[in-house]
Amino acid sequence: MSSLKELIAQAKADPRRITYGTSGGGSPEHMAAAMLSLMAGIEMVHIPYKGGALSALDVVAGHVDVGFNTMPVALPHIKGGKMKALAVTDAKRVSVLPDVPTVAEAGYPQYAMSTWYGVVVPTGTPSEIVSRLNGEIAKILALPDVRERLAGLGAEPLGGSPEQFGQLMQSEVTKFAQVIKDANVQAE
Repeated sequence: MSSLKELIAQAKADPRRITYGTSGGGSPEHMAAAMLSLMAGIEMVHIPYKGGALSALDVVAGHVDVGFNTMPVALPHIKGGKMKALAVTDAKRVSVLPDVPTVAEAGYPQYAMSTWYGVVVPTGTPSEIVSRLNGEIAKILALPDVRERLAGLGAEPLGGSPEQFGQLMQSEVTKFAQVIKDANVQAE
């Protein structure tokens, strides 16, 4: 397959023939695939693995047709010429793969999926501690060598306030609760 449009055309022409690997049932990668399947009106066969690295290796070996992987897992295989990136799931192109279109550019403008990491503390943690942690993390994420290292992995540090992070988490819960329901996703 040379493009996301070609993958979708093949999946529409022969439903349930295309297999795709993810890091596991209910994982963010599974959500990314489920969301694409819903938007494109396709049905592919999910092959859940016990981790993204195993999924990527089976894509490289040809045991599954497509992989939905995070950038740090897929990038070495892409850069090494063993895997071809059809699209990135983020809302915008990524700096380490500037020629790879987004899913939105491939015809699904409402599609945006990115994996993010955050730091959480127990409910009831004093606000002074939350504020200090947030400030220290922001300083670390602003360091040029940290930004460079993360960019090399295809990651973009965003940072923000605890309130912004809470809003992000809530919007993600709402969005993916609907995907889980509509695609009948089962955690494994």
